[in-house]
Amino acid sequence: MGKAKSRGLDVDTQAYYMKQLLYRTGGNIPEELKLALQEEASKKQLANYESAYAIFNKSWTRVVVPILKANKVPPLDYAKYKAFTNEYIRKVLGKGKSHPTETLDQVLAKYEALKCDREILQKIANEVGKVGEEEEEEEEGFYYYS
Repeated sequence: MGKAKSRGLDVDTQAYYMKQLLYRTGGNIPEELKLALQEEASKKQLANYESAYAIFNKSWTRVVVPILKANKVPPLDYAKYKAFTNEYIRKVLGKGKSHPTETLDQVLAKYEALKCDREILQKIANEVGKVGEEEEEEEEGFYYYS
């Protein structure tokens, strides 16, 4: 049976266009055009990252780790909670270029069976849901890091 294909990141046509331009001109293109193409490619790459993967990293560093430290969870158990967070974002919230496929109760039951504390899991789910809402608000404004 074949493997299901994910939607993945968008193909960066700007990088392809720049490579073709460099190939066809032998590398002799004006510096300002070259910089403009590079800046546009960087903006697209950042937008792809923000739309697909930023919520996973921000949720872990800003929300989950402080909750785990406050509840004195042993560092060896962090991997289970990280897996729960990623699965919750992907399968329940439908972020990261994926669609919702499970309910919160199904994911909670799975990780309770792995000996995770339900109260901590519930706190994580509530706070990560708030981060998901913030991400949608931030998409309106675009930030460029140089």
